[in-house]
Order: sequence, then structure tokens, then C-alpha cells
Amino acid sequence: AKVIEPQKDVSDIAPIYIEYKVAAKVVGTYGENFLKQINPVSHRIHTNYQQMGAATTRITSGGKDKSSKVEYVNLLNLPADEETRACFVAEPGNLWISIDYSGQETYLMASIANDQAIIKELTEGSGDIHSLTAYMSYHEIPRDTPIKDIKKKFHHLRQEAKGIEFAINYGGDANTIHQNKGIPLEEAQKIYNAYMSGFKGLKAYQDFRRRDWWNKGYILLNPMTGHKAFIYDYAELRQDRASFDGPGFWDYYREMKQEAPSCDTVQKVRHFFKRKSASEKQSINYPIQATGSMCLRFSLIYFFEYLRKNNLFDKVKICVTPYDEINCEAPEAIAEDVAAALYNCMIKAGAVFCTKCKLDADVSRNEDGSLPNHWVH
Repeated sequence: AKVIEPQKDVSDIAPIYIEYKVAAKVVGTYGENFLKQINPVSHRIHTNYQQMGAATTRITSGGKDKSSKVEYVNLLNLPADEETRACFVAEPGNLWISIDYSGQETYLMASIANDQAIIKELTEGSGDIHSLTAYMSYHEIPRDTPIKDIKKKFHHLRQEAKGIEFAINYGGDANTIHQNKGIPLEEAQKIYNAYMSGFKGLKAYQDFRRRDWWNKGYILLNPMTGHKAFIYDYAELRQDRASFDGPGFWDYYREMKQEAPSCDTVQKVRHFFKRKSASEKQSINYPIQATGSMCLRFSLIYFFEYLRKNNLFDKVKICVTPYDEINCEAPEAIAEDVAAALYNCMIKAGAVFCTKCKLDADVSRNEDGSLPNHWVH
């Protein structure tokens, strides 16, 4: 999809193919396998959770049971559409409580990178980071345009900015923008330079992260908890880099790149820079994801203590926790109190790690403001 999407106008079949692949993914991952795993006693779907499943310390879900030939469902990457989520319903007499952090990664990135432009927009402005990104990236937007007016006056550029924001914030560069958007490299470089010039804190953070992992051999995920993600081939990368400093190496490399591009020397250099680029992106992205994971963990610890102190075990049931969101169900008579308690737990946890701006959360409700009896999109 990454390759075809920017070129979907070239062929009539491209949009159809993309739509088909999306549908095939939904059916293959969330179709019959889900129906098979509805427990006949509890009428619920049960899966496995791995507490340290990902390199970023994020919880993972799923896995295989070879003895029973069951492939457990992954409850953490469910589609967020209304149709899928409406399938999850609370027990009779219970209401469904769903609370997720509002723009968690953006707030954490702003706080961790100490980017004053983003922090100011989040705390004093409209909070519309997509519009701010458009303003920084596209200088055809007049410099005296209020950020709050960009969504209305420059809607197309704001839409384009979403892809720019995602690409650069995760360690991409002009080449990433060029490939993702299918625009000339020169134009992509101009956008990238404008973005980095506007977000100086983010640039300083990314420059530091690109150096730090190389100096240490690991990515420090969070300085408060001390979690680290070690670079598995660090010794090999250092050894390869040292070999490039030999006399005449780069002259030989350039010659062989033209005459024998598949030779060991050319492939060695190519592998090194590919791996180096991957670890640089991970060093930028992993601390933000890991800190988000810690927000969720602290929230659940605080909430667990609330349930314990109020004798609510087996009354309030934690159902599914997809990354920045906690879902539970509670008896209707106490559901609002439980929702308020969970919200406070999440705000308290967010304040531990997001210190330069408030990480808020949203409670999902029906249109009339009441708590629903199912998972609301």
C-alpha cells in the first residue's frame, strides 16, 4: 500500500486492489478465527498477553498454542471503526467504560523533546498540531495566518501535513517524504528543511537520539525507569564502521559500486547504512512509545489499587487495553464513579511522564452523554 497509494491514479485497478487488500486483512485477522475463540462458558474472547512483548516495553497480545493448534487473537490492534467495536458488549446490568489518552504520542513527543513551538500550541493555542505542521512545512501559507484558521483556509495543505508529521516525527527525512508522497526529492527536501527549522526542539532531540545509541550500544527508553533496548548487532556495526577507515577503502568502494555492485564490499557498506538508519529511527521513536507504555502501566497500577481498596474485584472487569486506552465494564449503579476514578488514574499517570504539558484523556459516551453498554468508536 505504501508504494501503490501515491500512484493510485496511474491505473484503474490500483484503488480496487488497495480496497481488496484492506478487506482481506480484516477477514483473515478478525474473521472466523475470532468466532472460533468465543469461550462457551464465559462467552468472552480470551487471549495471551506478554508484559514485555515488544522492544519498546509495550504489552503484546496473541501467539500460538501448538498443542491445541490455536492462534490466539491479538486484541491490541483491533480496527477502530464503529462496526468492529460495537461487537464488544458489556454483561447485562453493566456499562462499558472506555477511556483513551488524547493525542498521547504528540504530547509525549513535545514533552520529551521539549519543543517549545508544539508545547505552546498544545497549552496556549488551538491544539491543532496538523495545522501547525502545515504552517511550518508550507511557506505558501502567509506568515500572519493564525494557526486556528489553517484548517478552514488551507484544508488541503493541512491534510498533506499529516503525512509529513508522521514521517518526520518517526525519524524519516526528505527521502521518506519523497517516497511516501511521490513528490520530487527537491520539493521533499524543501519541506523537510522548513519543518526542522520550525520545530527546533524536535530537531535537537532527533539529532541527539541519532548519536546517543551509537555511543552507548543501546537505546535508553526512559530515564526514570531505566529500561533499555540493546542493539543486537552493535559490535558488528562498530567493527564494520572501523573497517571503512582503511587506506583507499572509499576509492575502492566507488570503483566496485560501478563495476561489481553485488560484491561483498558494496553489500557490506549498504548493509551498514541500512542498519544504522533503522537504529536511528528506533532511537527516535522507541522512547516515545516506551513512555506511552509506562503511562498505561502506571494507570493500571493505580486503577488496580482503587479496585482493591474498594472491594471491586469481580465487579469491575478490565476487558482490553490497546496501548493508550483502557476498557472495563462496571455495574450500572457505580459505573460513573468507576469512570471518574479511572480517568483520574490515567491523568495521574500521565503527569508522571509528560511533565511539560498536560496529557489528558477522553471518556467515550453516547450522544446523550451517558455511558454506553458497548465499546463506542
